[in-house]
Amino acid sequence: MSLSTLLPMGSAAPVLAQVSAPGCLGPEPAGLGFVLDGAVAFEGAGRSVSSAGDVNGDGIPDLIVGVYRANAQGRSNAGRAYVVFGKANTALIDLANLGNGGFAIEGAAVEDSTGNSVASAGDVNGDGIPDLIVGASRADPQGRSDAGRAYVVFGKADTATVDLANLGNSGFAINGATARDYAGGSVSSAGDINGDGLADLIIGASRADPQGRAGAGQAYVVFGKANTATVDLVNLGNSGFAINGTASHDYAGNSVSSAGDINGDRIPDLVVGARGADPQGRLEAGQVYVVFGKADTATVDLANLGSGGFAIEGEASLVAIGLSVSSAGDVSGDGIPDLLIGAGAADIQNRVDAGRVYVVFGKANTALIDLANLGSGGFVLDGATAYDYAGISVSSAGDVNGDGIPDLIIGASRADPQGRIFAGRAYVVFGKRTDTNPIDLRNVQLSATPDVTAALLGAAVTFTGNNLSSVSAITLGTVAVPFALNSSTRLTAVLPANALNGVSTLTLSTPLDGTLSFGFEVLPRPSRSPSILSVTPTTGSPGTRVIASGADLLGATVRFCNGVPAFSRSIRTRVLFEVPSGATSGPVTVTTAGGSYNFLFTVPLP
Repeated sequence: MSLSTLLPMGSAAPVLAQVSAPGCLGPEPAGLGFVLDGAVAFEGAGRSVSSAGDVNGDGIPDLIVGVYRANAQGRSNAGRAYVVFGKANTALIDLANLGNGGFAIEGAAVEDSTGNSVASAGDVNGDGIPDLIVGASRADPQGRSDAGRAYVVFGKADTATVDLANLGNSGFAINGATARDYAGGSVSSAGDINGDGLADLIIGASRADPQGRAGAGQAYVVFGKANTATVDLVNLGNSGFAINGTASHDYAGNSVSSAGDINGDRIPDLVVGARGADPQGRLEAGQVYVVFGKADTATVDLANLGSGGFAIEGEASLVAIGLSVSSAGDVSGDGIPDLLIGAGAADIQNRVDAGRVYVVFGKANTALIDLANLGSGGFVLDGATAYDYAGISVSSAGDVNGDGIPDLIIGASRADPQGRIFAGRAYVVFGKRTDTNPIDLRNVQLSATPDVTAALLGAAVTFTGNNLSSVSAITLGTVAVPFALNSSTRLTAVLPANALNGVSTLTLSTPLDGTLSFGFEVLPRPSRSPSILSVTPTTGSPGTRVIASGADLLGATVRFCNGVPAFSRSIRTRVLFEVPSGATSGPVTVTTAGGSYNFLFTVPLP
């Protein structure tokens, strides 16, 4: 066979450039998570977020995101919620272009603030599909101004928009009891508390005045049902029970959630936030109550909880824990459900109102927990930027990345993604069991630092930073730069041989956080050193024939990154080689008398 047959003329693959990476590349990491960006400025996406269960039946948990300031179908501030179907990759989701990725739930009336709270409701009607619960805390049921309302929306797999003004047989409403109770300010599934096989609900009314305690707040447990008749909390009767706040202006019910079965009695427990509480004299430090589940309908008074649960106290004045609460699933792996507690107004170092979230490991006893001394009892997640209000909403996200550990979703309703002021941001943070070290949400966003600011054509530039798995493209001026991801904190780019010498700009692009640019000087390569402009193909198993085209390649030898040599033939402008047995992904070195040149090649795992 002639050399001209082995090395055919014609077009080649896109330009590949030299890489000087020190070792072979492993499989691409999963990254820390992914981001959902709000659709319109000032709508406040992320004010409420939750796992939705597997609504569309594809085996992956879905998400629900509230947008309480949205102008749904022309109804000013009627509000909206988005159901977002789950996925394992880290690509950004833009709610402005959701398409087949989920569906919207539109608020019923002007100023209802639908979506100020959202949650999975569990299977309320018993059809085997998870249902949803959406709060509209400023609704005026039966003329009760701002009494509030919650809607149960039955689950479905299609992506058609749901209009709460015409809910019909698609769910039912729950009306607040008294004017200015703001029922529906928080909502959640409660699990099956009464043991009838249907999921029950918990609804917060944080401005209620139980037993004459002004603004003490209240929460209601509503038992599940299959029919679509409206429930009125003023006449709850045997359909559930109330939970009364401790003291005036505690605002108990500001947040509510199922806690899972914390005390091991096989009855789901509840968690109720009271952001205005003053534990141990800490003004508005906030307090959270775990209330053990029960089947009877007797009212629970948080002022006399006793053996019926336990309290969790905020660590400092004005932290206001209990702005949001949720079960976290069993993050710690000890078989007991853990808790998520949001403090969106917390100041982190010099980041005012950046917000903080606490993961508190579950326990069966009723001893009080003081978050000022959490220690090994959990860990914290700190907001990324001043005024983000990270933790204003929190939830378990289910096991989004499939590693067997529950993941978390955290709302930051005043974040400014892609320059959209107050559009809001939600963080999906993958769960961990390795330590209780704090997590800084800045590390879920892109940052990068190059190891050099000047290099030869064909040289490698290594970036270190955070969330580098979100990088979608790198350019040098206008020329595309190939790169390989080493980990979520390290990637290697290679300067292409067709780039121009001189001062230019090296730019990392990502759909998540825009671009990062660096001034960079490209130095000319010494004459007569080999250079490669293209490789065809760039991926192949042992035995694959590969053609590398360029200049000064006569007499070239080829060696893979782990030292395995490849059989090769060459002419001045081309070299042919076969992928040898034992080769692994990484830099391939082409060597001549004038020097060497490296390029990236991928060998699929067997």
